[in-house]
Amino acid sequence: MLRIAIVDDHRVVRDGIEAVLGRDTEFEVVGAYEAGCPFIASLDRCEPDVVVMDMRLPDGLGADFARRAKQVAPSVRILILTGVRSEAEMVMALEAGVDGYLLKDSSSDDLPQAVREVAAGNFYASPEVMRRMRDLSVANGESVTPREAEVLVALRDGLTTDEIGERLHMSASTVKTHLAHLYRKLEARNRVEAVREAIRRGLVEEA
Repeated sequence: MLRIAIVDDHRVVRDGIEAVLGRDTEFEVVGAYEAGCPFIASLDRCEPDVVVMDMRLPDGLGADFARRAKQVAPSVRILILTGVRSEAEMVMALEAGVDGYLLKDSSSDDLPQAVREVAAGNFYASPEVMRRMRDLSVANGESVTPREAEVLVALRDGLTTDEIGERLHMSASTVKTHLAHLYRKLEARNRVEAVREAIRRGLVEEA
């Protein structure tokens, strides 16, 4: 039996995931959490095989909690289940080492299959996610790097240079270098234009 933890800030979603997985005796839900920090705090106790986690949580990004979870329990498998279609956040999740990325508008039959696949050590993603990752590029053909993608999301969230550095554990000068690269790639003159253009190109979603 596979032990499953659920992390999503909407109770109706948590209940829905539990109901879908509860149809199969192969799965046992061992914990459901509305935020990332309570999940991390209880990880040693609930010992899940697979964690089904939203990308955007009240206390941070699912990608960050996925990275922290794997530091605490390296064998745990993380399946992102989200409505987020932003390419930048997809990149962040993959860089964090998640084992799957499933969109919430997928068929309910896809969820059990995705859980089985990641539990078996395979990567699982919605077809749209795979297509968008293959097409991840900007108009001039230069790809946005994973680190630039993280900076882009922080820009979208309205963070200052110092706040971006604090979130991403980098110096202010490094943040400014990434910003300069992003402005060039997005043909933007400032933060507002960079975020607007990134949203237009589908690199990030509106906050």
